[in-house]
Amino acid sequence: MFPTPTDYQRTTYQQGTYGRPQARPVAATQPVIAPPPPLQSRTGTALKWAVSALLIAALGLGSWQIADRLLAKEATPKTPATSPTVDEKPEPPKPVSIVSAQDFDPPPQGNGTENPQAIELAYDGDPGTYWHTVNYFGSEFAGLKSGVGLVLDLGTAKEVSSVELSFVDQTSVELRTAPSDASSVPSTADGFTTQASDSGSNVTLKPTKPVTTRYVLVWLTELPADDGGFRGKLSEIKILGRPPHGEGLTVGRSDRRVDKRPGALGAPCRRGPGRLQ
Repeated sequence: MFPTPTDYQRTTYQQGTYGRPQARPVAATQPVIAPPPPLQSRTGTALKWAVSALLIAALGLGSWQIADRLLAKEATPKTPATSPTVDEKPEPPKPVSIVSAQDFDPPPQGNGTENPQAIELAYDGDPGTYWHTVNYFGSEFAGLKSGVGLVLDLGTAKEVSSVELSFVDQTSVELRTAPSDASSVPSTADGFTTQASDSGSNVTLKPTKPVTTRYVLVWLTELPADDGGFRGKLSEIKILGRPPHGEGLTVGRSDRRVDKRPGALGAPCRRGPGRLQ
C-alpha cells in the first residue's frame, strides 16, 4: 500500500512571488505627540504679555507727546503781522502847558532880576502884550553879560519837540534845557544844554531830536535897538511836544491873573514908541 499524501501547502512559487524580495515585518512605532503652539506655552504666554505691555506703553507715550504739542500750539496765540500802510503817520506834537515861569539873570554877571512882573505876558495868548528886558547900551548887553531870559516850568518832565517864539523886532535867541532828572532850576546858564539857536522876529527852535525836560530856558543873546538903547521884547511862547508814559497834554497858563489896570503891578506893556520899563 502507498502512504497517504500530506495536505497541499502554498508556496511562494505558486503565489507568483518567486524571485521577488520578501517584505520585512514592520516594527511597531511609538505615536508622535505634537508640541503645543509657541504662544500657548508658559514662555509664550509671558512673552505675549510683555509685548502687549510694551505696545500699550508706546501708544500712551506717543499720544502724550502729540497732545502736548497740540496744546502748546493752542496756548501760544499767533499775533497777526501788521504791515505799515502808506497813510500811517506818527502823531504830531501837541501844545505843552507852561505851568509857571521866572526871569533868569543869574549872578555874577546878572543881578538876579529882569522885569519879573511882566513874565506872564510872554505866554498869555495875547500877541499885543509882551515881557521885556531892561534897557542896555549895546546889542550884546554892553559886554556886561552873555544873555538874559525866561525859564519855563512844564510841571513834570515832558518831551519837547519845538519852541515857537514871537519877538518885537529881530532878536537872537537860544533854546536851552535842563537835565531830564532835574528837580529844580539850574542856578547858571551853563547848567542848561543848548539845543538850538536862531534869530528873527518869529523863530521856531527845534532840537536835533526831541528832548525830555521839565525846565526850558529861552535865552536871549542879542537884542534889537529900542528907543535909544537895546531891549528884547518877547510877546508869545508856544511849546510843542509829547508827555512821557502816555500822560495827557493840556494847553494852559499860570493861574495867577494879571491886573491890567494902568499903573498896576504886571500891567501889560503895550507896543508903542517911547514905552520903556
